Order: sequence, then C-alpha cells, then structure tokens
Amino acid sequence: MKKNFFRSLFATAMLIFGMPAAHAEDIDLFVGYNQATATVPNVLFVVDNTANWTPVFEKEMAALAKAFGSLDPNKFKVGIMMFTETGGGNSNVDGAYLRAGVRMLDAPNKLAYEALIKSLDVNGDKSNGGKAGKMMAEVYRYLASREPIAGNRKVKADYSGNVFGTSASKAIYALPNNPLSGKDDTSYSGPDTENCIGTYVIYISNGAAQDNNNDSTISANALREAGVTQPPSHCR
Repeated sequence: MKKNFFRSLFATAMLIFGMPAAHAEDIDLFVGYNQATATVPNVLFVVDNTANWTPVFEKEMAALAKAFGSLDPNKFKVGIMMFTETGGGNSNVDGAYLRAGVRMLDAPNKLAYEALIKSLDVNGDKSNGGKAGKMMAEVYRYLASREPIAGNRKVKADYSGNVFGTSASKAIYALPNNPLSGKDDTSYSGPDTENCIGTYVIYISNGAAQDNNNDSTISANALREAGVTQPPSHCR
C-alpha cells in the first residue's frame, strides 16, 4: 500500500505540474522503507501555499485529499506544514508553520486530515512568501523538538487550545499531540524519531523559492547551529 500511495501521489504531481516522467525513479526514496521491521514512519507534507498555487489549487488539493483518503489506517504518521502568513494576529516572522502536526493516521484522524485539506481556501490560506530555506530550518526544529523560528505565534498553527478558524481546523487542534502547547510556546513537541524511525518530508512546490539574502543567512546559520548542537545520527 505504501509503495502504491507514493507512486500515485508522485504521478499526480507530475500531471499537475508537468514534470517529466524521467523523474519517476526519484520516488524510490519512499518505497524502500521496510515497515515490517520498524515502527510506522513519519511523513511531513509541506504545501506551497504562496500565490503560485492559485492556478493549480483545485486539482492539487483534490489530489492531496484523495491521497490521504487512499491510505490504510495505522500505517503512517502524517503532518502538514505550510508557509506562514503575517499580520492579522500573526507574528511578522515569515517561514513555515505546522497546520497539522505529525500524528498516527488512524481512521478518525484520516478523516480529519482529509477534511482539513478540503477546507483550505485559495485566498484565505495563501502565504505572502515562500521561504524554502527557512521552511526546511523549521522542519528540522520541529523534528528535533527545538524552538520554532516562525512556527509559533501564528493564528492557524496547530497548538493546544486553538479555537481559530474553520470547523475542520478546530477538529485538528482538538486532537492530542499538538506540536505546540500554546500559541506563544517556544519549544516544539516533535514526533517520535527514536529507534531509527523513518521520517520523510514531501515538499509540494508550485514555483521557485522566494528567499532573499537575509533569509538565506538565517537558514544557513540555523543549519550550522544544528550541526554543532545535534551530532549526526547513527541511523541511515
């Protein structure tokens, strides 16, 4: 099921974005995981919700919702990250935030995550900047249970007690294992990565990154800090 899911998602992405079929072998990264000998993997989807998603929004969200709906329960732990919005109650720090933390995709959660995807609005959920480098730094901070760069103090972030937004969003926030304990929390509660649990990041991009020189400096400094404070894992 896992192999078919990732191949189907990748094929859908190729159709939406016009990617050449020659890239299909790249999906082997996701099909070599031996689920029989390890705890179920973490899969973090990063959705490009900048203005570039406007022409492909309906097809892209339909494909992603279908992909979530096709998964067998209890085979994956899945989360959704998006580029940040600023203003309107959000902090002015841009980058990325957890719209839905990584959780076991059991039958109820599968319905909740699928409903969240279907509830996204092409204008209301649009980010004002696609900072790919800062996004990847945020991914690391979450997975390592470190302090957020831009992911806290966002009104749509998945934090305990959040009551903002649509019913589909509130259903996610009401689940246990929120990435943040509150809107102003300064430390992530990341997913389990012990015992070499596989963790995969799937970035659904709709265009070029928008990082400026300052963004790149922040991302590079975060990477250097990670290399110093977090020694390389023995897991490969």
